[in-house]
Amino acid sequence: MRLLPTTLLAAGTLALVAAAPTAGATRTSTRTPTCRTSNLHVALAASPGGQAAGSTFELLTFTNTGKASCAMVGFPGVSFVTGPNGRQVGAAAQRTAGVAVRRVVLAPRARAVATLRVAHAADFPPTRCRAQKVAGLRVFPPNTRTTAFVSRRGFACSMRVARQLSVTAVSAA
Repeated sequence: MRLLPTTLLAAGTLALVAAAPTAGATRTSTRTPTCRTSNLHVALAASPGGQAAGSTFELLTFTNTGKASCAMVGFPGVSFVTGPNGRQVGAAAQRTAGVAVRRVVLAPRARAVATLRVAHAADFPPTRCRAQKVAGLRVFPPNTRTTAFVSRRGFACSMRVARQLSVTAVSAA
C-alpha cells in the first residue's frame, strides 16, 4: 500500500456534519474529542477492486498521529485543487447515499478510511467538463475546519456540472 504525504492548510468555513451513532456503532465515552486535522495523517491508498468502467476507487486514509484517542463521524469533504494553496477545480465530492454513518474512535496510530470514487475526466463530454490539470486533493476530515492536501496529479473537470468525485462516510480500517 502506497501512502502519499500531506500538507496542512488553513481553511475557511465548512458546513459541519452532525450525526448520531447508529445501531452497532462502537460505544465510547462522549468525552472522546473529535480528531483534529493536526493529529491526522491523511493519505491515498489503492482500494481493493480499484477500478470500474470509467472510474477509479481509492481509499482516503486517516491515521491518528496524536497521543490520545479521537473520534470521527460522517463524511470528509474532498475536492480537486491546483496545488497545496491552490484553488478548487470543479465540484466537491458528493456523499455516497445508502452508506451507514457510524462513529469511529481512533486509538493512537489507528486508521479510519473513506472510499473515494474518481470518474475519469476524459469520459465526460468536453462541453460538460473542460479538463484542467490538478495537483491533488483538498480534504476536510469530518467535522473539521482545517484541511489536508493530498498529492494526486491528473486532470479534473473544471465545470461543476460534471460530478467527478463521490465519497463514503468514514469507517474503521
